Amino acid sequence: MRLWDFAVAIHGEPGVDAGLIDLQDNHGQCVSYLLWAVWAARHGRPLTKTALTAAAGLARNWEAEVTAPLRAARRTLKRPRPPMADARREALRTKVKAIELSAERTLLEALEAATPRATSAPRGAVAERLAEAMAVWSATAPGGGTRGSTRTKGPHPEAPGAKRRASKDAAAAQVRPSRPAARAPQDEEGYGAAAKLTACSATAPAAVLAPLLPIFETFAI
Repeated sequence: MRLWDFAVAIHGEPGVDAGLIDLQDNHGQCVSYLLWAVWAARHGRPLTKTALTAAAGLARNWEAEVTAPLRAARRTLKRPRPPMADARREALRTKVKAIELSAERTLLEALEAATPRATSAPRGAVAERLAEAMAVWSATAPGGGTRGSTRTKGPHPEAPGAKRRASKDAAAAQVRPSRPAARAPQDEEGYGAAAKLTACSATAPAAVLAPLLPIFETFAI
């Protein structure tokens, strides 16, 4: 499955939209970049730190210079602006949304083209690649911080009642999940994945990713 097709399809799974919105809006992560890491792991494509850093740079620049301005325009057009006619405003918003989707697809296609060739993926690679990708994304953020953003539905989730972008102080206050006190033997693999992701909890809490991991690991591609 191509990366764009995977990104569109995975958003149809229960809870995925909300989880990805949370990661991007409230924890400064890039959904396209994270889905690329998941897709690469599922296809057995190795992602070195060099590859992750290059992809993070590509995604960050594209988001800042192309997707984010389109997203801001779409969000602005969502609100009524009297005396502007609602029908004309909504028609324009629909056009902007389509261009935004095209921009997202362009980024995903570029990321896929730059991905190393497939090898055999080890079991549990999805959790490991996500942890590595998030660490690289956070490390390459300007000033060492993270910035939140918003998306539309599908590859650009826009769920009713989605949270507005949290401030840096609010985000810092809510992203300190505690380590489980005990683990059952049958949960050994799941705990290992959560532990890896908890290491990146400064930007994406394990609690948000925990329900997404089983979907990412088993979704038919």
